[in-house]
Amino acid sequence: MEVTVEKRKVISRPGSGRRKADSPQLPPISPDESLSIERRVYTALRMALMVGSVAPGQGLSSRSLSAALGVSPTPVREALKRLEADGALISKNKSAFFVNDPDQADFAEILEVRINLEGLAIRAAARHARERDLVALRRLNSKYEKMLAAEAVGGTRSLVPNFEFHFEIYKLSGSRTLVNMIETLWLRIGPTLHRY
Repeated sequence: MEVTVEKRKVISRPGSGRRKADSPQLPPISPDESLSIERRVYTALRMALMVGSVAPGQGLSSRSLSAALGVSPTPVREALKRLEADGALISKNKSAFFVNDPDQADFAEILEVRINLEGLAIRAAARHARERDLVALRRLNSKYEKMLAAEAVGGTRSLVPNFEFHFEIYKLSGSRTLVNMIETLWLRIGPTLHRY
């Protein structure tokens, strides 16, 4: 007796069988209603990337991010597309975004440019800084040192005060253009701080 097996096309729902992506630690979105919700979501995700709250190569889904931020998936998708255009994320298919994970050559190139731009900002900040600015920097540096001393090897809690300290100095440069350029580089390299 011969048995024939009917071949049937299996139709599955989009997203079925996919592992749910966990949302990274995110700052709250700005309550400033003069900004669009997409802009506020973009800013929150951008900050999470710059401070190293998201690991290189980590997958990000609009569904988990929208749940974490308490917004609909549409502004999250738009923000993810903008971050892809910034070079911070890579899209591997229609709905999956992954944090850029630069190879050694890309990392070295970004780091070299970053160091040069940051040097410019620091020199300008040294010319513009006042005593009250130095008090704020000392306070941030003390906070950072305490976290480093208390943090286990490989921890990431100190990444936020590290970011705050650096950017407080860059802002003292008085150059919004320079700060914007440095932010873009931190956006692309911030997640790698998990490793280094």
